[in-house]
Amino acid sequence: MIDLSSFDSKPVDDLFAIFDEINRKLNIQCDHLLILEKKLSQPINFLTPFSALQKVTRITKVIWLENLTDETLHAALNEFNSVVFFCEDSLQNVGRVAKLFRSTILPITETNSMMNTSLITLGSLNQSIRLYLSELSLENDIDYYSWDSILFRIDTDLLSLNSSSDLKKLYQLQSIEPLYALANGLLHLVIHSNFKLRFTNKFIKGANSAKFYDIYQKLYTNYTLNKLSPERRKILEDVDETLFMDIHSFYNNQCDLFVFERSVDFITPLLTQLTYCGLVHDNFNVEYNTVNLKSETIPLNDELYQEIKDLNFTVVGSLLNSKAKSLQESFEERHKAKDIAQIKNFVSNLTNLTKEQQSLKNHTNLAEAVLAKVHDETGNSENHSEDSLFNQFLELQQDILSNKLDNKTTYKSIQTFLCKYNPPPLLPLRLMILSSIVKNGIRDYEFNALKKDFVDYYGVDYLPVINTLAELSLLTSKKSQPLEQNPNSQLIKDFHNLSTFLNLLPGTEETNLLNPTELDFALPGFVPVITRLVQSVYTRSFIGPNSNPVIPYIAGSNKKYNWKGLDIINTYLTGTMESKLLIPKSKEQIFTHRTAAPPHSRKGDLRNEEYIIVVMLGGISYGELSTLRVAISKINESMNLNKKLLVLTSSVLKSVDIINLAK
Repeated sequence: MIDLSSFDSKPVDDLFAIFDEINRKLNIQCDHLLILEKKLSQPINFLTPFSALQKVTRITKVIWLENLTDETLHAALNEFNSVVFFCEDSLQNVGRVAKLFRSTILPITETNSMMNTSLITLGSLNQSIRLYLSELSLENDIDYYSWDSILFRIDTDLLSLNSSSDLKKLYQLQSIEPLYALANGLLHLVIHSNFKLRFTNKFIKGANSAKFYDIYQKLYTNYTLNKLSPERRKILEDVDETLFMDIHSFYNNQCDLFVFERSVDFITPLLTQLTYCGLVHDNFNVEYNTVNLKSETIPLNDELYQEIKDLNFTVVGSLLNSKAKSLQESFEERHKAKDIAQIKNFVSNLTNLTKEQQSLKNHTNLAEAVLAKVHDETGNSENHSEDSLFNQFLELQQDILSNKLDNKTTYKSIQTFLCKYNPPPLLPLRLMILSSIVKNGIRDYEFNALKKDFVDYYGVDYLPVINTLAELSLLTSKKSQPLEQNPNSQLIKDFHNLSTFLNLLPGTEETNLLNPTELDFALPGFVPVITRLVQSVYTRSFIGPNSNPVIPYIAGSNKKYNWKGLDIINTYLTGTMESKLLIPKSKEQIFTHRTAAPPHSRKGDLRNEEYIIVVMLGGISYGELSTLRVAISKINESMNLNKKLLVLTSSVLKSVDIINLAK
C-alpha cells in the first residue's frame, strides 16, 4: 500500500529549500518581504499553515502582487534587504515583476548594495521564464527559482494539479506543458512509493495520452539512470525479478495504469452532476477541500462528507435527517446517566458528539443551499415543480442523449427553453454542444438557426466562442464536419453505436440509490465513457448480447486483463487505443504460452492490494470519480479482488470549464 499521508511534505520541503538557497546567496540570515500572487495563498495554506512558512523562512511581511504599486513597494523596501516575488509561471506575471524591479527596486540597489531580489514561480515553465528574464537582461539582477507543479492530495484517491487552465493549454494552445506536469507528478508518486508502484499493464486512449506515456517513460528513465546509485538500480532490478518470477507472482502483484485525455469524453463534464459532491462543486465551487457558503467556509474532509459525497443527491436529505435523529439520541443519553461512570462516559464522548454536530450542521446547510440553487438559477427556491428550470434542463439532456429528438425537434426544444426560462448562456450552449456530439454535427439549417438565436439573445461577444468550439469539433454543423479527425478535438464520431456498444445509457429504474446497481446514478441516466473503458478490462457483464460482436471473450479469462475484443470502439471513438503488458524483455517467455490466469481466490481469502492508477489529462468531473469508485468496488466484490483506485488529474472540472476552453 502507498502511504499518501506524507505525500504533501515534499513540495513544502522544496519550498523551504528555496528559501534556504536564497539565504545562502545572501550570506546572512535576514527577514524577507514576500510579494505574493493572491491565488497562491490557498494552495500554500492547504499544504502548510502560513504561519509555519513564515517562521521557517523568516517572511515578516506579505503584500499581494495584485495590489502592489510603486509607492507601496518603495515604502516597504525601507525595512528589508530581501524582496521575494512569488507567483504562477505566466509571462504576464514575470513582465509585471520586471517592470516593478526596474521602476522601484533597481534605483534602490544603487545606494543599497545589500538589496536582493528573488523570483519564485509555481509551474513547469521554468525554461521559458529563464529565457524571458534573459531577453529582458535581468538574469543577473533577479535570482530565479522554480517551484514545480504540485499534485495536491485532494482526497484519499485523488491527486490533482488544480490547474483549470490545463484544458485550454492542451486543446486550444496545443501545449505539452500539462502532459509534462502530470507525468512529472506521476514520477514523484512512484518515487514516493519507494518504487513499489510498478506498472504491469498500461491502457491508453487518445493521442495526447500516448504522448503523456512517452514523456513519463523518458522522465523515469532519466531519473533511474542519473539520480539513482548503481546499488539502488540493482534493488529495482531485484523487484522485477521477484514480480516476474513466474506467472503466479505477476498475477498477485498487478498495477494497472490507465491514461485518458479529456477529448475521449466531452459529454460527461457538460451534463448536470447529480451526486452531492458534484452538485456542491457545480454550484459553489470546491477549492482545496473547502467551499464558501455566504460568509462561512465549510471544510469538506470530515467523515460525514466521505459518507455522502458519492451519493445521488436525492437520498442525501433523508440520510442527514437520520443522522440528526441519531445524534439527538446520543445527546439525550446524558439524562439517562445514573452513576458517576455513566456521566464520565458521556463527558468523554462529548467532544466527538459536538464535532459530529458541527459537521452535520455544515452539510445540512450546504445541502439546503444546493437545493435552493438548483431549483432556480436566481436562488429563488419557490418553484419546486417538475416545470422548474433545473428539471426541464435535466429532461432535455436526457432526451438529447437518448437521441429521441430529430434535428427540428431538438432546435425547437432548445428555442423554447431559451424563451421560457431566460437561462444563463452556459445552459443552452451546453445543450447545443451535446446535440452536436450526439448527432455528429447538427443539420445545417438548425445549426444556423440556433447560432443566430443564441447570438441575438446573448450578444455578438459569443461568436468567437462558438467559432472556437467548432474548431475543437464540439459544436459543428453537418456541413462543417472535418474530413480528417483533429487529434486535439473531441474524439466521439458515432455516439449512437458507442453508447449501444458500451451501454452508456442503461435505462434501468434504480430502486436503491444508497447502493445503486448501475453506474448512471451520478449523471442524468448516463455512464461516463472512461468508467466503461476501465470496467471493460475486468468484466464485460454490462454489455448486452446485441451490442458486442465479440461477446464470447471475457476479460481476464485469458493470459491477462486487457481490451481484447474492443477494437471496434475505434470506429466510434477515434484516437490511439493501446493495451499492453509491461514486462522486461528478459521475462517475456513467461507469457509466450497461452497460459490461463490463476483462478480468482475464494471469497474471504486475503488478496494483495493492487492499484488501478487512472491518469485523466485535462481534468475529471466529480461524477466520473464517483462512478469509478463504485465500479471498482463492485468489481472487487464480484470477483473477490482487492483493487484500489488512485486518480491523477489536471483539475476537477465543472461544465463552465468546457465553455471557458473556447474563450
